[in-house]
Amino acid sequence: MLPASMAMQKRVERRTVWREVVSTTSGPSYKNHTATLVGSKILVFGGYDGRGNHNNVFEFDCLKRSWRRADVVGEPPKGRNGHTATFAENKIFIVGGWLGSGPLAASDLHILETFGGMLRWREAPSRGKAPGPCNMHTTDYVAKKRSLFVFRGGDGKQYLNDLHLLNIDTLEWSKPDVTGQKPDARANHSSALVGEKLYIFGGWDGRQRLNDIHILDTETLVWSSPKIHGHAPSPRAGMTFTCMRDKIYLFGGSGPQALCYKDLQVFDPQTNTWLLVTEGRDDAKDMAVEIEKAYPNMHRSEQKGSSGATATSGASGYGASGYGASGYGASGYGASLSNWAKHDDSNDSLPGLSVMADDGESYSDGSSSRDYSPAAQERSHYRHHQQHYHQQQQHQQQQREQHMSVSPSSCKMRQSSENPNSVSLHADMYVVGKGPSERAGHTATLVGNKLIIFGGSCVDEYLQDMAMLEVDEAPVVLVEKNGGPLNRLQNKLRSFLDSPLFSDVTFIVEGRKLRASKLALALTSERFEKMFCPREDGTHFKEAEERDICINDVPYDVFRLMIEYLYTGELKLPFSNAQVLGTAQDGQLLDRSHPNGLAKMYVDGAMHSSIMTEAGEEPDVSRDLDKMRFLQNMLVCADRFMLDHLKQLCERELASFLSVSTVNELEYTALETNAAQLHLVCKHFQRQIEPSFSWMADLGEGCSSPLAPETNLM
Repeated sequence: MLPASMAMQKRVERRTVWREVVSTTSGPSYKNHTATLVGSKILVFGGYDGRGNHNNVFEFDCLKRSWRRADVVGEPPKGRNGHTATFAENKIFIVGGWLGSGPLAASDLHILETFGGMLRWREAPSRGKAPGPCNMHTTDYVAKKRSLFVFRGGDGKQYLNDLHLLNIDTLEWSKPDVTGQKPDARANHSSALVGEKLYIFGGWDGRQRLNDIHILDTETLVWSSPKIHGHAPSPRAGMTFTCMRDKIYLFGGSGPQALCYKDLQVFDPQTNTWLLVTEGRDDAKDMAVEIEKAYPNMHRSEQKGSSGATATSGASGYGASGYGASGYGASGYGASLSNWAKHDDSNDSLPGLSVMADDGESYSDGSSSRDYSPAAQERSHYRHHQQHYHQQQQHQQQQREQHMSVSPSSCKMRQSSENPNSVSLHADMYVVGKGPSERAGHTATLVGNKLIIFGGSCVDEYLQDMAMLEVDEAPVVLVEKNGGPLNRLQNKLRSFLDSPLFSDVTFIVEGRKLRASKLALALTSERFEKMFCPREDGTHFKEAEERDICINDVPYDVFRLMIEYLYTGELKLPFSNAQVLGTAQDGQLLDRSHPNGLAKMYVDGAMHSSIMTEAGEEPDVSRDLDKMRFLQNMLVCADRFMLDHLKQLCERELASFLSVSTVNELEYTALETNAAQLHLVCKHFQRQIEPSFSWMADLGEGCSSPLAPETNLM
């Protein structure tokens, strides 16, 4: 059987973590921009900020975590958004985009050279038949073919599904003949290249958002739409869809009623399965244990993903994966999950097309912002959609619970498939940390094993924050706080108390025998160490050779409790409601170097009155005095055997018994046992009640001890 730590390691081999990226300088607030990794820097080009399109190049240094406006030589392209920027052979290829003027999208090609750390715009006269206007398309670089694969997308008038190739060496365009089951015409989709296969996800076809997956074999140029397993994400557009190692990570996007997502969805291309991702838990082992306890016989069900799209209405949102260098990690803007926020639809509809929004408003020019004034009406509209969504989620959850059943014979789970984002009882991946907020039109850039989410928009807010998803965080070597041999010694030693095993001394107290180990006692007590160990001159006490040792003037119960304290490090008082003392929860530590450390003990002790009475019981004076007498005897025993820590525990407990009738007796005990802290507490108590305590002066120094002989102290 594997140790718990190894079992946990096998259960969670890779840890996925969201982290905020804090930069030393501010970056741009754009959406529908591109973000391309070159070396250790992310180059952001173009985008829309609510006022217009831009053609600046901003540079984020991943090492310094700082932004700056990049120095670029040459004539830049016109400002645009919805374009693609794909890195190949030290060049960034800019294809298409929406310029904000005219009925059609841009059809031009631009190249940003990055040789030697210098950025230079270069004219790109291409040959062959170009795709024409491209907007909300995707572009991926297939190195084996030395070609960019452009899948449209829209041109400003219609939605398209044609494929075009650009040879990066000859800059020659071609339109290959493809076979198989082509995707339906769409825009705002996303793409990811995995080996030689190009994956297309979701988008907007002018009527509804999509959540289907199509695969193009770039070798055979055959399209396929395989059976997808697992729980498919909700239909959406404007998400990022980025391949990282052996998985594809989808984040954010826009859904029905122009609402945005902030979920993380993960697709496994090897099994064509949407994995079940659980967010917010940092201990996968505890989560799995909880699940197994709650549902011991329930297995995860497999659900066919939607090959088409659920019919939904609403204005489209930008989000084609091409809105970033998809071939180099910034596959466009991303997105997914179940917490939604209202998405600003400015520049989100396909330019030149009139689209009916969910609220019945017709609009056409995607470059202009929709009018949500007055602001109060917009906020009310947003809250309405949020409330409607959460009510819908609750209703779907109730339906799932009604339709869920477990068959004893098959142990298979059956449930309603109305909500493709419904949470399963088992998770394939655990993600911890706080991820980015709801958004669409953002970028996802792959930097090593980290996915950098940047920008985008939500409502009328254009974002400039940056978050990092680390999918294979470097393991931290942990050392158990109490896993060392000393902890084992303490835990095991208690089992040898009064045991014949390894015992080499027997104490005889009040005629009763108590077995112990000289080594254990010598290690935990200075007094017993001197009693059993030889001196430097070779001599020793007689007890070192004796098997039986008589202990006089100590009650058996007190002596046994002291030996138990030495074996366990705890003082477990024999009172029905007394707590275990000496453990981590035993109050605060005493700072010997600080004078207030002594005085404060009285306050702590006074608050420690739970030892006096059972909960809800009336005080029993005689019983409380018996407890006090026992503690006094314990204090005398601790002083006799030079156990300072045990004395401190007794002092604190005795402080809770302070009263006008006991203070004299406790002060005398403190003086007899050199219990300086208890003595200070007693003196402090006397000062507080001095006006009513003057009668004590009449006792004089020659008065008899407050401890009567019948108290039976040692």
